[in-house]
Amino acid sequence: MSDATCESCGEHNAPYAEFCIACGNYLGWQDRRPATGRAQEAPPGLDPPHHHTEPAEPGQSSAAHSAPSPVSGETRSVTTPPAPQAHRTESPCSACGQPNPPERRFCRKCGAKLAVGAGAGPPPSAPDGVGWRRFLPGDTSRRQARAAYRRSLPARYRVTRVLAGVAAVAMGGSLLSLAGHNPAGWLREQWYAVRGTLEPVPEVTARADPAHAVVAGYLPGFAVDGTLDQAWATTWSGGGATGAACGPIPNGGRAALVLTLPERVTLRGVEVAPGLPAEDPQRVLQWRPRLLQLTYADGSCERVELADSGELRKHRVRAVSTTTVRVEIAAAAPPRSGRDGGVAIGEIRLLCRPGCRPG
Repeated sequence: MSDATCESCGEHNAPYAEFCIACGNYLGWQDRRPATGRAQEAPPGLDPPHHHTEPAEPGQSSAAHSAPSPVSGETRSVTTPPAPQAHRTESPCSACGQPNPPERRFCRKCGAKLAVGAGAGPPPSAPDGVGWRRFLPGDTSRRQARAAYRRSLPARYRVTRVLAGVAAVAMGGSLLSLAGHNPAGWLREQWYAVRGTLEPVPEVTARADPAHAVVAGYLPGFAVDGTLDQAWATTWSGGGATGAACGPIPNGGRAALVLTLPERVTLRGVEVAPGLPAEDPQRVLQWRPRLLQLTYADGSCERVELADSGELRKHRVRAVSTTTVRVEIAAAAPPRSGRDGGVAIGEIRLLCRPGCRPG
């Protein structure tokens, strides 16, 4: 008789086992015992006796070897007893008393979990479709077994499962509404937070403060025009600040770039292209920003370190709700000529979550 395969995990079990040796799943969903009147197979581990016929002496028939009976003088065939097998210690189940081999973890009669050292051997290796393989797209054996189990449940249990899920979702939405959050918006925010999705704030305007401290031909609007072909620049007298803490900037730029947002928005990042474009030959003849100081509408500020590159790069900032951002150059890399001159910002973009809802 073939082994009984567990429909839950795919483990092979003895033909007469009622519970899976690996997961304890009940195997008796369908009758696997032989029909009445058929000869039953020998239980596993017990072999039928082997009849061995001794070789015949010369001149005797080789069909069988006969020996005279000490009582009646009749002859009988000599049967060789089976070879002794290794003794297997089976421990009884503490629940029903059924002996179990040492490799089982669950009783083969009642399915009770066996104690450690009393028929509980190491867990068997997982067959195909068990373990991490069940997550592969082509492996559906475990999902099919679960679906079959759910279909076997009474209808009231399946309806209860669906209603419980709907009630849990409704309760979560109610709690978010009581806390002043839009459930759909809150879920969208969490999804954006996990993915780190940010987009530029639209319709940002720029001006210089003071307005006259601007290098000719490098207007403030060039820093927010969406391209890297043009830049805003102000004069720079050398020196600069160090460290991450905000404060006065000694010998810094003559002007700051003030960015105004169309409405109050929660900022979460900035994209900056410091200096002129990398292919512009005038780039190495000017100072290039290395440290920016950002001051928000509530008076708080933070500093952002920049790489000496003309490329647009993203930088994270703390989440702050504001309507304006004052950008000051706190430190800059010196020009190749070694003389004082202008310092430029090719492009700066303020970043928020998609949709840029009011803060």
